[in-house]
Amino acid sequence: MLLNTVLLSLIVFVRYLCFAGGLYYLCYVLKKSTWQSKKISTSEPNPKIMKYEFRYSVISSVIFGFVGAWMYDLWEKGKTQVYMDFSSHGFLYALLSLALMMLIHDTYFYWTHRLLHVPWFYRRMHRVHHSSLNPSPWAAFCFHPVEALIESLYMPIIAFTIPCHPIVVVIFLMLMTVLGVINHLGYELYPEWFLK
Repeated sequence: MLLNTVLLSLIVFVRYLCFAGGLYYLCYVLKKSTWQSKKISTSEPNPKIMKYEFRYSVISSVIFGFVGAWMYDLWEKGKTQVYMDFSSHGFLYALLSLALMMLIHDTYFYWTHRLLHVPWFYRRMHRVHHSSLNPSPWAAFCFHPVEALIESLYMPIIAFTIPCHPIVVVIFLMLMTVLGVINHLGYELYPEWFLK
């Protein structure tokens, strides 16, 4: 399981590095002057805070990799609903399962996030994430280790409750990473009509 944890942690971190680094480069370097109106704060993110965000993001990636390796181990033992034969459920079900994953994730995230804002939990864990007052893309995975574990436990819930194909799981995880990075980017990339 150790090798799988290392491999999955690397995959999670490289995926995160590509999305967060790519969007950082796009917004803070390439389009910095032309997208100034999209910037939420007039100041730049603090470099010390960005290092802090990055450090916690590495730790979170390892925790996400550990949960992924645990799920892989359970899949090998036949204890999950993950299936390999795409044709056994078909394309329409794959789309439905993606929607169900998003619904389960959003419900889980809503309630755990509310819990993390209870003062006791906030002071001990969630404060790490909110230390980014002017966030950068690196804030997306900036979690206290216990919060990172809490954040990752929606995946076992999904794998135990709904049949899902690994390709759909990968698409879902990529979507969650991209949306998480966009939400912490410090730029409002969505069109105004979408926000309303």
